[in-house]
This record gives sequence, C-alpha cells and structure tokens, in this order.
Amino acid sequence: MTQTKNLFRNLSKEFIHAGLKVCSQNESKLNESSEWFPEIKEGEYKKTVRRSIINYDYFIERLISEQIEDLESFQLLNSVLSEKEIKNYYKNSVKLRNEKVPSDVEGLTKDIPKKFLVTYVKLSNNFIFNENIFSSAFSKFNHFLENYSQNEHIAPLYNFKYSGKLRKISFDNITLRPITENELKIISGLDGPKIANYIDAALTHVIEINLESENFLEGITKAQSEFQMFFDALTLSFRGDLEMGRIYQNLNNDWKTFEKSQKVSIYSIKNKLIFPEKSSQSFRIFYKTFKNSNLEEKENLFLKMAIDRFRIGLNRTILVDSIVDFFTSLESLYASGPGDLTRKLSQRGSMVLSKNEETREEIYDFLKKGYNIRSGLVHGDSTRDLPSKISSLEEFCNKLEELTRESIKIYLKLIKPYSGKEKNKKIINDIDLSLINRQKFTILKRK
Repeated sequence: MTQTKNLFRNLSKEFIHAGLKVCSQNESKLNESSEWFPEIKEGEYKKTVRRSIINYDYFIERLISEQIEDLESFQLLNSVLSEKEIKNYYKNSVKLRNEKVPSDVEGLTKDIPKKFLVTYVKLSNNFIFNENIFSSAFSKFNHFLENYSQNEHIAPLYNFKYSGKLRKISFDNITLRPITENELKIISGLDGPKIANYIDAALTHVIEINLESENFLEGITKAQSEFQMFFDALTLSFRGDLEMGRIYQNLNNDWKTFEKSQKVSIYSIKNKLIFPEKSSQSFRIFYKTFKNSNLEEKENLFLKMAIDRFRIGLNRTILVDSIVDFFTSLESLYASGPGDLTRKLSQRGSMVLSKNEETREEIYDFLKKGYNIRSGLVHGDSTRDLPSKISSLEEFCNKLEELTRESIKIYLKLIKPYSGKEKNKKIINDIDLSLINRQKFTILKRK
C-alpha cells in the first residue's frame, strides 16, 4: 500500500513539473485583471474595493487545456484516476445535467489533474517548482480524492446578528460562522462599485454543513432538511424576522464547480434575530433536543404541522396572515377532539402556558378574545375588541407569536413521555384532566 502511494505521489510530481513547464511557455497568455470585492471589517460590510486578480483557473482549464492534456504525465495520472470510484461521482453529475456521458471513461476525470495544477499555481503564485508547496498541494489533492463525495453547503442568514466574538461555532453538524468577502461577493452578485441590494449588504453570517451525496440534487435536498431544522431551532429560541437564503454547494471547493439551489424571495426586514453569545450553550442543548424529537414519525406529525405553520406565520408580510397562521399552529396542538375551538384553545392553552393562577386567567382571556379576533379578521370584521392590556393589532400579534413559540417548546418536552398512536389525544386528555385534578396538573407540569 505504501509503495502504491509513493508511486502515485511520484506520478503527481512528474505531472506538476511538466504542467509548470507548459504554463511557463504560455505565460504571455496569462492576463491580470481587476474585480470589485466587498470589504468586511469587524464582521460587517463597509465598502467595495477593486483588486487585481490572476485567473489561473481560466488560464489552465481553458487557454492551455489541450496542451496540458497532451502531456504523457497527464495521461498517466488521469488513467489512474479513471480507475478510482470517483469516476462514478462525475458520471452521475453529467447525467443529472442531462449531458452526454463521455464514451471514454478517462473523459470523466480529465478536469481533476488540471485542478490539481491550478491548486499548486495558486499556492506558489508562479510557475517554479517548490517541494514544500508541492507537498501542500498534494495533501489537498489526496484529501479531495479520499473525500470526493463530501460536499460543502452554505446558506446565508438574512436579518441575523450574533452578539459576541466573531468566530466559528459548531452546533452538532452545523457550523455558524461570519461570511467571507468572497462569499458575500458571489451571494450578492457584486459586479460594480457597490452592493445593489441593501439586504445583501447587511449579511454577516452563514450556516455551513458538509454532507455525503452522490450528486448535486441529493446534496441540496439533504442540506435543505438539515438547515431547516437549525433555522426552526433558531426561530423557536429567539425573536426576530430571520430568513434563510438559497443554498450554495461547494462555493469554496477548489475541486468542484459550485452550484446553487433555486432563488428564494427575501423580504424587507423589521427586527433582526439577535443571538447572544451567552446563549450559545443553552441553544446547543435545545438544538440537540429538537433534532432528536423525531418529528417525521406519524404520531408526532401534529407537532411538525404546528412548527411549519409557525414558521410560515413568521415570514408573512401581512399582519393578519401571521395571526391566522399562529392560531392554526395552536389549533394543531390544542384543538384535538370535539367541541368549541375557542373553549379548547383558551382552556388548554392557559393550563399549559401559565405559571400561576393569575397568569392562567390572563392567558385564558387573551386566547379567548384573540380567537374571536382571528374569526373576525378571517370574515372581514376587524371591529372586535382586543384582549385586556393590548393596545394594537401589532402588539396582539407579537404576544400571540410569543405564546405559540412557548407552546411548541413545551410540546417538544411533552411528546417524550408519551408513546404509541394518537399521542396528541393522550396529551390533550391529560391536559383536560388537569383542569379538574390538581394532582394531575402537578404531574403534567413535571413532564
């Protein structure tokens, strides 16, 4: 095995030597240009600056590509690569793009040696061979070959602020980190002296995950599911108009062409979701609990539905729509069984959410009058009285959001001690019993 690795390393070195010679012979074709880049200071976008760049990728993979492919060392190295499992990854990618699969297997892997040469040249910034730089480039090359099905996925968090030291923070398989200048350039579509969209200009953080996948579509689907779980955990933990942008796959991967999911609409923002550094550990615990809640299981789908409607309500731009969605979420939790919806929501909700007799009465009054308001809004009657201590429809919506969020978090705990079919009905039955049985109420609160 060691001998095989040494042979592969030596073959790779021969290719780099030969490739650098071709690069040097064609140096006159290498052009230096300038592009606009965003400048980030202390985690925030400040301005754009023009920077000189040398496009080694275009030079090697386009301008002198045929000369590189004619090298004997290239053909030998590519022949070795075409015998590895990595060829199947590229075959799947070609099929997914509805392109014709090359009849020659070596046609699937021919871009890999060229990207290896690009990696070396970027590290050295010249066409001179250096043993230390080769070792570094070869290490990157080898790591890619051993992890070719690993794909990086990032998604920008709009209207987000981390209150604390700028750093990477891991939450299980998700990394929350400051956005880089190159990422902001690509995500904002910067091609002029300023970022056109003020929402993109306000970006400070992205979430990142590395996933095994056989092709782009599978990877995006997996990442969407993981990111949505993290996003929901954030919105259940903190208040704010958080929105998640499109997903970028392999944006920072030197070996693969980056892809992106369908564009999503990002709306004007009101209040940023602020994540305080002091809450990192408590959020880490909540996120882990949330991930392990098995919301896709049939008996927990009522809670998943409540979370989905809560999320929709948060992203609404019209206040009335948010109110309707929040109450739909509460109905998924509290409205099981026959009877009047207003009574069930107000009685059960006040029992679960209250900390004492006084707050129970306040929540009961809020939910009872609130559901009446909701019915009025749905039927075009906006004249119904607001609950006590509430002075505007916006204040009412904010309070409703708070109670819905707290209800979901309580139910995430309640689903654990219950099992089997009709889990929601079992929980509801215990809530109803606690209305008349103080001992049952104490037991329920402990759960």
